[in-house]
Amino acid sequence: FIQTDAAINPGNSGGALVNMKGELVGINTAIFSRTGGSQGIGFAVPSKMVRLVMDSLMKTGKVVRGWMGVSVQDLTPQLAKQFGVSQNEGALVGEVVKGSPAEKAGFKRGDIIVAFGGSKVTDSGHLRNLAASSPVGKKMSVEVVRDNKKVPLEVVIGELPKEAQAGAMGTEEPATESALTGVQVQDITPELADKLKIGRDTAGVVVTNVRQGSSADESGLARGDVILSINKKQVKNVKAYNEMVSGLKKGESILLLINRQGNVLWMPISPAD
Repeated sequence: FIQTDAAINPGNSGGALVNMKGELVGINTAIFSRTGGSQGIGFAVPSKMVRLVMDSLMKTGKVVRGWMGVSVQDLTPQLAKQFGVSQNEGALVGEVVKGSPAEKAGFKRGDIIVAFGGSKVTDSGHLRNLAASSPVGKKMSVEVVRDNKKVPLEVVIGELPKEAQAGAMGTEEPATESALTGVQVQDITPELADKLKIGRDTAGVVVTNVRQGSSADESGLARGDVILSINKKQVKNVKAYNEMVSGLKKGESILLLINRQGNVLWMPISPAD
């Protein structure tokens, strides 16, 4: 959004935000207000974004958004350290959708997307906007950092499909003191897979409980998360999970790959001091 101090009152949504030259710069969308009236803080959708939507509606009768088929997240200082890179800019790939343009282009989990179509990628939101505003069928140049090396890729933009999301519940905890102490998990059953909408062929374990105040809790791990890997090693089931956790050292930081309501995310966990 464009934030503006121009007065925007209820009923102005959809109206024009213009500059001093009378040029359209945005479409008024929302106001910040405690009383229901204007307080001089308003938000407008940028006209460039509106034009893309307008053109799409005129040409196809619907809003068509570009899609690569990757699940991405911001590169935090902790994640940058885990992946051995110095910069905190870019979008970290957590999942590559099977059969997607990204898979065909050669994207991999753990890739850090730093450039798209000649533009530097600042974060995951920036990348989503760049991809969504790209014409379907157009070949875009992308640069990723993989194993500390820059790798050039080319992806043919597809059309964004409808996606489903979900939430969950579930029990079992390894005794070894580690960054995952206090985390209980269980195997993924067909019923749980359907409830979580993650696909019955998904390999991993479902988090059934996270002890309040534990390292995992402080790091954001929650019940219903599906742990896919630990330190970039795939977790197939509870037995494999317990074997991996038993090998963790006290005080050792770890890196999880989780599926949360359909979104695949990297999550660093540092044990409490």
